[in-house]
This record gives sequence, structure tokens and C-alpha cells, in this order.
Amino acid sequence: MRSALGPSLDAGRSRLALQRAALRMTDDWLAMGHILGVGTITVSPTGAVMVHVEPVGALPSPPARLRALWLGWDAAQLEIRPPVRLHSGAWAQQIRLQVPVPGFDMTLWCYERIANPHLLASA
Repeated sequence: MRSALGPSLDAGRSRLALQRAALRMTDDWLAMGHILGVGTITVSPTGAVMVHVEPVGALPSPPARLRALWLGWDAAQLEIRPPVRLHSGAWAQQIRLQVPVPGFDMTLWCYERIANPHLLASA
């Protein structure tokens, strides 16, 4: 239904509806965190939602879970970032899965430990 106050008010209502949906979705993710391995959830000022997938009990590793989701989710996009050195001195690559959530920019991510890329390149 169109508001008598014009498109500006309608746009504001749409944004509020999206924000409410984002909060409900975040609440659902937090409730399932112990099952799915959801760690930190951050929301940027632009509304981008980043969900850190962490190890949980007997579940497959976070990288394996993200790859499995990617294989079964046609619209999802998998991105493997360049290797970085972690604070512990180990090397890892960040794996990001952009998931299709209408109205949101949502990314599931984790680190995957890898061998030192400099040693691999010299071998």
C-alpha cells in the first residue's frame, strides 16, 4: 500500500522492514550457533553481515562446511583470499562464501590453515 506521504516514507518503511528482518535473521544465527559453528557476527554501517564460522565438535572443519554449502547453493559465490600470516606465525587463507539473502550483503567466512606459501613456491 502506498503512503499518502510519498515515496520517501515508503522507502524509509522498506529500510526499517529490512533492518527488522536482519535482526531476526541474526537472532536465528545466534540461536543455532552451537550447532552450525557460528562465532562472531558483525554488521557494518553499510549493512553488510559477516558471519565467522568456527570449529564445533564432530562437525566437519569450517572450510569443509563452507565448500559443502557452496556446492549445494547455486547462487552462492566462493572466494579464496590470498595467504596471510596469522599472529601465531601460521599461514592461512580466508575463505568467504557470499550467500544469497534478499536485501542483504551476507558473507560466511573462516580461515583455512595452509603450508607456508613461500616454501611451497621454492620447492
